[in-house]
Amino acid sequence: MVQMSQINFKIPTDEKDKVVEIFNYYGLDLSTGIKMYLKEVAHTGTIPLKLTPMRTVADADLSPLAPAATNLEKADDPDYFAEVYTAGGGHNNEITDDSPAAWAYLIRINDEDAFDGSGGVPGASSNQMEITAFMEALKKLTELGYTDKKIRFLLNSQYVIQCVQGNWARRSNLDLWHEIDKYLAKFTEFNPAKDIKYTPNHQGLYGTDYVRRLYKDYMKQM
Repeated sequence: MVQMSQINFKIPTDEKDKVVEIFNYYGLDLSTGIKMYLKEVAHTGTIPLKLTPMRTVADADLSPLAPAATNLEKADDPDYFAEVYTAGGGHNNEITDDSPAAWAYLIRINDEDAFDGSGGVPGASSNQMEITAFMEALKKLTELGYTDKKIRFLLNSQYVIQCVQGNWARRSNLDLWHEIDKYLAKFTEFNPAKDIKYTPNHQGLYGTDYVRRLYKDYMKQM
């Protein structure tokens, strides 16, 4: 188990207890934890879980480090094989053909592996990006061969959730909804009444905060 006295690198004193918490929570040894902290926290402002390596320390400005999220999530039902987080957004006020809009997803598998993705469509609406984030996550899960697994979806979009559950009418973005329906039909264990949940912003939830930062970072590059 990692001890607070072992944390003596570039982390503010008031962050050390959070670092120790996450290292021990996910079973990271000190060396692995430090490497992942420097890679992920410097970029996202949140303490990392076991993510597929995506960035190098040289890519990030390590000082100052942003505050880290402390509300750690774990699946309520151990029968879930994976958790999926999605988010998307754009400039809904005065949208033009080149207005930045982006989406992102994070797939966590048994707290051991993770996959993320992001992209953008200039001129798209927030609703379109929220739908696209969900669709791209389904596409990735299909590519990974997980359509027969029990998966929990934690989405940052009431619009997507209500439409998937059939509570709201789908009056627009019908091409995207058609694609989603094609993918969802492949997920044999999916129950829209139980396996999809809304997660609001600013609750300190790692996955939700991660995908929100990921799509916003993509928008800044557009």
